[in-house]
Amino acid sequence: MADDYEPRVFTFPRLSVQGTILHLTGINLLVIGAGIIIALIATTAGGPLGLLLTSPIWVSLAVTGAINVRSTPLPVIVWREIMFITRKRRGRTTYRHRPDAPELSELRRESVLLLPGRLRNVRLLDTDGFAIVHDTAQQTATLIATVVAPSFEYSPAHRQDAMVEGVASVMRGWTLRPGIKRFTQIARTSMGSVSASRALARRRISTRPGLEEVQESYEEMLTLAGNIVRSHTTEIAISLDLRALASQITGFGGGTDGLRRVAALEADAIHAALRGAGFVLVDWQSAAHIRMSLRSLLDPVAQPDLLERASQDPDAGVAAGGEAAMFFEEHRDFVRTDSAVHRVFWIGQLPSHTVRPGLFSSIIFGEMPDGRPVRHVISITSAPVPLGRAMKRINQKKKSWVASERMRQKRSQITSEADKHEWELLIEQEQSLMHGQGEFEMSAYVAVSAADLDELDQASSAFRTHISNAGMEAHVLNAQQGEALMMCAIPTGEGLA
Repeated sequence: MADDYEPRVFTFPRLSVQGTILHLTGINLLVIGAGIIIALIATTAGGPLGLLLTSPIWVSLAVTGAINVRSTPLPVIVWREIMFITRKRRGRTTYRHRPDAPELSELRRESVLLLPGRLRNVRLLDTDGFAIVHDTAQQTATLIATVVAPSFEYSPAHRQDAMVEGVASVMRGWTLRPGIKRFTQIARTSMGSVSASRALARRRISTRPGLEEVQESYEEMLTLAGNIVRSHTTEIAISLDLRALASQITGFGGGTDGLRRVAALEADAIHAALRGAGFVLVDWQSAAHIRMSLRSLLDPVAQPDLLERASQDPDAGVAAGGEAAMFFEEHRDFVRTDSAVHRVFWIGQLPSHTVRPGLFSSIIFGEMPDGRPVRHVISITSAPVPLGRAMKRINQKKKSWVASERMRQKRSQITSEADKHEWELLIEQEQSLMHGQGEFEMSAYVAVSAADLDELDQASSAFRTHISNAGMEAHVLNAQQGEALMMCAIPTGEGLA
């Protein structure tokens, strides 16, 4: 039966280039319109001379509005650069943590995460053995779980498809009910630790006389293994929309107690759904565990000690305030923290050709050309789209495609194969929705970390190659590095602007 099985394949749509009119989006048209208005006012007030004198302004606006870079309007890119330069001149791209600051004592008591750029907004609430990441600014409550599934990479095709269908069925249900704002899959890869193996060997060998040579040999082997061992952990973060759940929270008493009760009920339901989808372990993370993940990312030098302590005491982690970065400096294309530098990439285009499940495996297990592991975090965020809004979006895109096609015909332009493919994918998406499939707005990010800039450049180059080989496009998030790194460190459902 397995020999006759036909594996399922799927494709992702290419980045849309249609826009509202041809390739122009609403922002493009707004900027072009501003240029036209300035030109008309100048002509009315000063005639041809006024039009000529103001030409640098309205021509710049018109040209800027007409350009897109990788399907992103150029005005958006210019605005990001202006905001970054403004923040840098005001000294808001550098953060130095002062543990002795009096106001931080109260924040630590309230379990506020001491993160740069998000101070006083995010706090951890303990409830029933796990933590809730409560973002008061975005009105979200995020639950993070470490998950384990049967080996996907080495499973037969029919087993892989069954696992994918199980997760898809769970996610499909989230598009039919309010309350789930975002679903984030996180893959963390870092240098591993042999501390647990070393401690176990010492306990067992030391109780037996005459095994000194065995212990010495085993210690040498563990030392060599410690230089190449790596750790891969998979996490799932569910961000709850507190505005959509406001009535339920009020029904349970409101405030923090109501939030805890609703989050506990949601955690039980999600846990059962994920176990039914094929995950053999769904372990909701505690506040200490979340802080340890943050500390390990911002200060990798401290990670071995944290892992060794955790191997001796599974409940050990980082105390309140210990997750804070002592130093955080954002540059245009990288971030420098306590003992590492980081660069965040945006996966701008997923494979437009047919692929099988597991397309991120080559990236998750990516390494340097010399075989060294690369410390990185892959964050894939999916926002459920209600059926009505998904159908409306497809109808709008179809209308834009038809309008663009008419304009192409009037200008005697030939419809490209890419445009034809985009129309076929719109029809395919509409049919999928009619057959009960859910739709998600998905975005993927990769945060690469290294000890210094030279190593970061090497790791970034290696990862660009791995991403390209997987049929994807990676772009550095210029002028957004600090915000992007914090989003990969701990997702709270806010996304990137």
